[in-house]
Amino acid sequence: MHIDILVIIDSRWIPIEVKYKTKKYCKTIDDEIFVLKEHSAKDKNCYLYLKDLQCIEYIKENTSSFEKGYAIFLTNECSYLKEPIKPSCVYKEFSLADGAVKSGMMKWSETASSGTKKGYEEPIHLKGTYNIQWNTYSELDESRTGKFFILVNTVE
Repeated sequence: MHIDILVIIDSRWIPIEVKYKTKKYCKTIDDEIFVLKEHSAKDKNCYLYLKDLQCIEYIKENTSSFEKGYAIFLTNECSYLKEPIKPSCVYKEFSLADGAVKSGMMKWSETASSGTKKGYEEPIHLKGTYNIQWNTYSELDESRTGKFFILVNTVE
């Protein structure tokens, strides 16, 4: 099992999973150039965030040293905050739209292609309930990709 960050304080474990998915963006700040690449595959990135929560829940159930855990998602791609536009969206159950509540079993739509699901076939099953509440993290400029949002869910 892979955990992005494991903090251990007084023998108590705090696993932290982090997703950082960006939209293409170039900006110079104080003579330093920042170039962010385009991370597409929003469907898979939503799936992976929920899989991170599932992983932390697994650690909670199987490690007596578990204190609490965090799943964190940082992005400048504002479409993550919105409901999918198409009614036939294949990742609708994995959507991280602001205000959504995630719990129980989530799976791909029946119409999802095998290419879309490749490597991500297994349904996600969350035992806890997680509110999807995005907050502004930073705003570098007025452009569509100049504002960063953060989502943090705690597993206790």
